[in-house]
Amino acid sequence: MLEKDVDKLIVSDLKSLTPCKWDKNQGNIYQKTGRADYTVLWDGRYYEIEAKAGNGHTIGMAQMFSGYKVIEAGGYFVLAYPDYTSLKDIPHKKITFRLNGNKASELKPKEYMQLKEFKEELDKHKKSYLISF
Repeated sequence: MLEKDVDKLIVSDLKSLTPCKWDKNQGNIYQKTGRADYTVLWDGRYYEIEAKAGNGHTIGMAQMFSGYKVIEAGGYFVLAYPDYTSLKDIPHKKITFRLNGNKASELKPKEYMQLKEFKEELDKHKKSYLISF
């Protein structure tokens, strides 16, 4: 399955959720690195959704750090692979560590490794998760 197919799954789901406000973020050279594919406001909660095809492409460290910052601010980060069905019933994955710093470059080596290990666990399973604390 291609990423555009995962996009179709996400859009179909978002259109079925009411009320729901969402935007597809179009990547370009002026956009900050690591920004998720979708920003969503549904049921009083903020989500960022990153679509992945599952064909070897993994989540980048910039995307993982950006997702972490969304969670830290009280939102949810969703990693959507071809098994994605709906925000209503997506499995949860909890982050059990805290990072300091507003930029990835400010992370201490131990913090960077914690984030990297969490990312590698997600990469290994290639399954959709709603990530939170």
